[in-house]
Amino acid sequence: MYYSKWFGLFFLAAAACSGTTETTELADSRAEPLAASSASGVVPSGLPARVVVGLFEDSGQTWMKDSGARWDVRYRYFTKGWVNNWGWSANDGSWGLDYLNESAQQGYLPAVQYYQIVGEAGGGESATLQKVQTASTMRSYFGDFKILMQRVKDFGKPTLVLLEADAVGFLEQQSNENPNTYAAIAASGMPELAGLPDTVAGFGLAYLKLKQAVGASNAILGLHVSAWASSKDIASYSVTDPLGPEVDKVYNFLAPMGLTNNVTGTQYDVLVGDPLDRDADYYRVVQGSDRMWDPSDSASINSRSFNRYAEWLKLWNQKAAKRWVLWQIPLGNSNHKNVWNNGGPAEGYKDNRPEYFFANGTSHIAKFADSGVIGLLFGAGASGQSSYQNDTYTDGQLFMKSRAGAILNAGGVPISTGGGTPPPPAACTAVNGTGSGLRGEYFASKNLTRSTLTRVDPNVDFSWGSAAPNSALPADRFSARWTGQVSPRFSGSTTFYTVSDDGIRLWVNGQLLIDNWTDHGTTENSASITLTAGQKYDLKLEYYEATGGAVSRLLWSSACEAKQAIPKAQLYPASK
Repeated sequence: MYYSKWFGLFFLAAAACSGTTETTELADSRAEPLAASSASGVVPSGLPARVVVGLFEDSGQTWMKDSGARWDVRYRYFTKGWVNNWGWSANDGSWGLDYLNESAQQGYLPAVQYYQIVGEAGGGESATLQKVQTASTMRSYFGDFKILMQRVKDFGKPTLVLLEADAVGFLEQQSNENPNTYAAIAASGMPELAGLPDTVAGFGLAYLKLKQAVGASNAILGLHVSAWASSKDIASYSVTDPLGPEVDKVYNFLAPMGLTNNVTGTQYDVLVGDPLDRDADYYRVVQGSDRMWDPSDSASINSRSFNRYAEWLKLWNQKAAKRWVLWQIPLGNSNHKNVWNNGGPAEGYKDNRPEYFFANGTSHIAKFADSGVIGLLFGAGASGQSSYQNDTYTDGQLFMKSRAGAILNAGGVPISTGGGTPPPPAACTAVNGTGSGLRGEYFASKNLTRSTLTRVDPNVDFSWGSAAPNSALPADRFSARWTGQVSPRFSGSTTFYTVSDDGIRLWVNGQLLIDNWTDHGTTENSASITLTAGQKYDLKLEYYEATGGAVSRLLWSSACEAKQAIPKAQLYPASK
């Protein structure tokens, strides 16, 4: 991991793509054991009960939204200077809050890679320990992190905060694996940190303490675990060494930093890993180093393979009882040209991680979920690497948009949360319906006049992009009304969600639950109502499209059911 990787991210140019997306009904997750049923730890509150998939995308860009794929997470780096937009804004973190809000408005859970320590004065990665031992540096550094927590609290929605890629690995090596090595934490002079130890372990606890002090309960904090922290790179080079001793060595260093009970009374929510910081063949072509993993399901765990990395993740999951988020996963595929990426089709270097996860069904995603993985976030780690914006595959399509998009648009890979969501089966008795969808009436105007088309839609789960729903309708300035009844599968509070671009309003049982009848980009709205399983309730959903992209989705969730598009079996069309 190098500081240059952040600068390299800005070579990526925004590229708008559009098109229609076919939808597939999400299978009932209780039909067979969920992925990750054997994983330890719980999925943090605020994350869905599936493996989330996301991409790096910079401020102001809309490729993810325009792609038509239902990405879950949008991430970017927050480096030294983020707090005042590198001198262009007030020193209050408002730039960061803007990114969180922008991501949410496009329908994504925002994620922050907080990568600031390397940018602090005093040197590069080799000076990491020296920096945390300097009180003035820690006062400034954690002052900025406190502002981040304040802005996350203001944002008010779940936010992934992935902390300091590789910095903790450098601290382990530079402190000779001693978490009690001096660090200026209480000595920083920040009142919130006064009760913490002045040790490297205290450095890890400081993030937890500031989250707690600010009250940013919606922040999901992840502690980075480097595969080379023990001085043996178990993923690329030391591939025949037993994994257990290396896991134990690093765990013993990290545990007092917040993976176990500590003076803050809280712990980290997830573990964070990065499989590789550049495309594998970049290392082979440019540096003569083999970093490609064997994708075979029969590969030995004592080899450079996906199986070995999955086993390492599983050992960590069992040891720490925490789930994993993997981020900055390389985007190269077998069709890349092994050249510097200047933006042309298939430019960039080969890798096999996207194909491993998305080219042949979902079994490999489920395999990693069983090792504790709940998130797969893809992004270039440096300039010149492969990008999702031009990852042209053998069939001429963009790989991530077409392959990952198909899996996400079909509902993704559900997982066991390991906690109370969903509750034990005895508390969640499902009443499955026999419906066929909702009556959809489409109008060749924005104001629900000039009826043009009537049909039964299995559900309302449309991302039309810049296309029209039907050849009889215009691509812009049309509207639709869906009517019928909805029958919940479970009793209790049910949350309904709309995702729309543009206006939308929803009535359930005669109550206007959602009313956002305005021109806007892709926006999620939600409201809850108490319903009884098996009972049918009148439902009406109205929508209009102004100009640009067109999205209309209706979803639900409850304590017994993960957020998903309402399945057609629970919807009954109105007769007219």
